[in-house]
Amino acid sequence: MKRPRPSTASRLANSRSAVRRAGDTVDVPVIHPLGMERQRGHVAVVAISNAEIAAGEGAGQAAAIDVRRLPAEIVAMTAQPILLAYRTTGEQGTIPLTIRRHSELPLLVTVNDSALFTCMQLADGRRITKAIYTVRNNRNQFLRLTMPAGAEVWSASVGGSPVSAATDEAGRILLPLVRSMGQAAELAAFPVELVYVETPLAKTAAASGHLHVELPRADCPILHVMVNYYLPAEGQYGVKAGLFGGAPTGAHFTGTLEGVKEFASLSREEPANVPPAAAAAQQLQQQADVQWAAKTAAAGSTPIRVRLPLDGKLFRLEKILALPGDKLYFDLDYRGWGVK
Repeated sequence: MKRPRPSTASRLANSRSAVRRAGDTVDVPVIHPLGMERQRGHVAVVAISNAEIAAGEGAGQAAAIDVRRLPAEIVAMTAQPILLAYRTTGEQGTIPLTIRRHSELPLLVTVNDSALFTCMQLADGRRITKAIYTVRNNRNQFLRLTMPAGAEVWSASVGGSPVSAATDEAGRILLPLVRSMGQAAELAAFPVELVYVETPLAKTAAASGHLHVELPRADCPILHVMVNYYLPAEGQYGVKAGLFGGAPTGAHFTGTLEGVKEFASLSREEPANVPPAAAAAQQLQQQADVQWAAKTAAAGSTPIRVRLPLDGKLFRLEKILALPGDKLYFDLDYRGWGVK
């Protein structure tokens, strides 16, 4: 009498190979090795897709047992939860199963952990903006951006490497993405940088007036939008100073972004010593600068990279969670431009 090893007598019934149609009742055959006089084994049933598996009607030729009674060797063969378990004998037979396949939901494959905009507003009405998106991407080919009207893109880079931007039929800017590398149990983030300029129709701005600032809209969610907005130092903004001083921070602006003194530090289930959002974005920018320098030096080229000459009064604005359909904008009144 030959007694087979547990790895031979124990098998997994894979629902993917058993399913014929949604809602089918199928009979999974119990394999009987030839030349065996006596056989005892176990069968474990797992599902590796969105299928619901239950024991079918009919006795079959295998006895249902508690999953906890399976041998350790068969439990170690899969990382999926074991749904059903059976004990088999040497007789040939089948195991009846009922399978219901459920519709799959589309899941998020690209997300922006943060977007940091640094805007330099000139007194003649022109505005130059650098945007740094912190992206985690699984399989999207492009980051699609709906730009403000009249915006002219000056430079773009992905992961520290210069890239060429394109446009689609809807007029959106397309920035080619790379796939995030695995880091522990999730995908690692990489920076996507864009510099663009907005020029008003009027050649010179009035000494006082109203500003409407729109930001690009991405085709994937942004968890944290941050704006560093530099305005001409000689100007005055928002409501006039009253008896007890100026308006509180945030009263200068209206729109979908809120004026703040400091950016919020969002909890991402990380240790408490994680740097604030602005500091983390600055560190990411420094890493991108190093990658840019190394890659361009290796290529033997020196592409143009735009750096903003920052000066003036700094205001901060932010928005927590911007969805693809959300408009990102803010408005403010100004006066005193051109006064030294």
